[in-house]
Amino acid sequence: MDLSKAYDCLPLDLLIAKLEAYGFNNDSLQLIFSFLQSRYQRVKIGSYKSRRQKIKIGVPQGSVLGPLLFNIFINDLFLISLKSEICNFADDNNIFACGNTIQEIVIKLENDLGLLLDWFAKNGMIANPEKFQIMFLGLNDQRCLRLNIGGKKLPATHTVKLLGIQIDNKLKLNKHIHELCVKVNQKVSAFARLNPYLSPDQAKKKICNTIILSNFNYCPLVWLFCSDAANVEINRTHKRCLRVLYQDYDSSFQLLLRRDNSQTVHVKNLQKLMTEIYKSMKKLNPSYLWEFHERKEITYDLRTKDLCKLPKINKRYGSDSLSFRGSLLWNTLSDKIKQIPTLAVFKNQIKSWTGDKCTCRLCT
Repeated sequence: MDLSKAYDCLPLDLLIAKLEAYGFNNDSLQLIFSFLQSRYQRVKIGSYKSRRQKIKIGVPQGSVLGPLLFNIFINDLFLISLKSEICNFADDNNIFACGNTIQEIVIKLENDLGLLLDWFAKNGMIANPEKFQIMFLGLNDQRCLRLNIGGKKLPATHTVKLLGIQIDNKLKLNKHIHELCVKVNQKVSAFARLNPYLSPDQAKKKICNTIILSNFNYCPLVWLFCSDAANVEINRTHKRCLRVLYQDYDSSFQLLLRRDNSQTVHVKNLQKLMTEIYKSMKKLNPSYLWEFHERKEITYDLRTKDLCKLPKINKRYGSDSLSFRGSLLWNTLSDKIKQIPTLAVFKNQIKSWTGDKCTCRLCT
């Protein structure tokens, strides 16, 4: 669900009323209201500045309190009785429903979207139904599938973008990875033009890692076990970047990695996965992640400890899921690594791990 300028549209009087309903005392309310009111803005074009205008709505962006106040404001959205499930991340809201028939799902979504649009309107927020993204899973033909949202018939799409990740109706991430590689290749081309004017090599490598290869660090656990073709495209892009960095257009990818003293993007992502499982074992990450990698209950003494319980999968689905593949790989780590006492030391030690015992299709 798309919202227009969500942070800039919050009615201040309604926000204060909600804070009071949640138990803020008068002194706290006056302090917060003082923080929000009497703010001004103006536009500058060249040397000309417009007159200052008082800001009457919205929370200041870039502040520590802004996102917190927004989350408090939108919190009662989840008190609406819905037949669908709703997921929220700041101003990004998504609802999903399951059913035995298309008609059942359409009815659920249309009714719940009507309730949510009504809530947005009553709370001074502007929804854009024409920009909503709709996708049905498990169907090959979606040409006739539409939802009536706010009086408009909106068609289903084959892909949706969720928090910067593009997912298609087959739950594949090929399009996301392709567009990611296109973006990285554009930066590699710019780097190639600037490379002759840059020095020393250490500075070039820092630019390469922070500006170019860092693009592969966004949500890697989502697209970690991608298709073979997508992984080949990632490696091709990574190889091109290293060739430009070292001005070496003859060596193989493995030789370039050895010269760079680095790993492939896939191996680095496996290291991130092991780090996340370590945090789950130590209860250092959000609690909803703990169920993905549960500690195996062992009633007898084994040489290997701290094992993850492998989730049950069938022959067709689940073998490349994060919970199964991650748990399987975690169990191959040595006890020396798994029993490292601090996260900082674990992150440092896992950098030298190559994932040589990984049995996913990208490693075998």
